[in-house]
Amino acid sequence: MLTENREILGFRTLAVLPIVLFVPTLALGLATKGSPVGESVGVLFHLSILFVVSRMNGPMWAKAAGFCWLALDITTGAMLINNVPYDIAWPVRLGGHVLAGVWTVTVSLLCRSTAIRVVGVVSGLWLALYTFFGAVLSNLWLSPQAFLTLVWFGLLAWKYDPAVDGLDATQTDNGAVTARSADGATA
Repeated sequence: MLTENREILGFRTLAVLPIVLFVPTLALGLATKGSPVGESVGVLFHLSILFVVSRMNGPMWAKAAGFCWLALDITTGAMLINNVPYDIAWPVRLGGHVLAGVWTVTVSLLCRSTAIRVVGVVSGLWLALYTFFGAVLSNLWLSPQAFLTLVWFGLLAWKYDPAVDGLDATQTDNGAVTARSADGATA
């Protein structure tokens, strides 16, 4: 978790942590839109995803999109905690959601599990596409996507294997098979 060569928390634990933090974030967000308490838990939720983004195999540009999404969503949370008007902060969050969609769709497509691929692609596309209609659609249109996010993280905890998913096996000249991550690094 804190170093590349030493695993402190397993991937399953890292994938469950966002679920644990997202449920109260959703409840508080629905009950008191933009409240400092709900946004504070939301910041913790997004911070927990930093470790998931770093541990999932995928191209560097997809990881960069994931990290940028988190930076924008954490920034939005800090804005709302510090009384920046919702109408100013919300479009920043929506911009981050486009990047979240890019990351989610990309890493999902690289998974062996059909369930992760399907739920991740639908969830990521829904989140990204909502950005373009967020000015005219109610936030309630994000509720099904929020549920899909919970399911997706649950599927990651259950079925994702960082040692295999997102890796491309390639054969060398002497016939040996080596695994390469999507960014070309040998695993």
